[in-house]
Amino acid sequence: MSNSNVTHGYNEGYGNINNFKSLLEEKGFVVQEGLLRYEDILKLCSLGIIEDCFGNHAGAPYALYLLPPAPNQNPSKGQRPPKGYDPQNPDNYPANIAYLSPGANFKLRPDEAIVLVGKTPPPAYYFSFRSYISFVQNKPEKDYSDYLTVGNEEIGEYHRLLNSLGDHLLAPPTWMSFGTAPSFLLRKKSQAEVPVKEKLTGKISQTISLSK
Repeated sequence: MSNSNVTHGYNEGYGNINNFKSLLEEKGFVVQEGLLRYEDILKLCSLGIIEDCFGNHAGAPYALYLLPPAPNQNPSKGQRPPKGYDPQNPDNYPANIAYLSPGANFKLRPDEAIVLVGKTPPPAYYFSFRSYISFVQNKPEKDYSDYLTVGNEEIGEYHRLLNSLGDHLLAPPTWMSFGTAPSFLLRKKSQAEVPVKEKLTGKISQTISLSK
């Protein structure tokens, strides 16, 4: 069954997010709501929770979308289990990497998509949207001593890349400006785009590919 994660619901005259979720479920999607949250990267680094600040601009706020586990996936530490989760199912997928914040690192199948609906910031010098590939699974017999590595035998071992998956979506383009409510569809490949985009009835502002 297809899976879609609605990362943030916003409704102030821009449509009913609950109706949208119901339409997706009628289409056969499993819809789970995530969280959009600002992270104090400098504080996390100072506490030794993470090793560096990712090259972030000092003083600039960064918001992350934090996703729940996919259906039939074990939760990471600090996460609630997904819908219909059976902890005794031997076919459950391994948990995602528990790095930075629960849900900050995730895998996305070709039949999964993230729909981000919300309101852009008030007037500012700059804001943008961008997705990154954070970690890649290690290959046997390869030396990763020069990389930050995470994971274990249960979930797999990974090394960090932190590569941008394309150009930043900057404000203000013609379809996005300060204080507006654009919607984004983030997907790995085109299989998930058609049914999700159809249910948005043409209201998708931008489609972002999460793979090159």
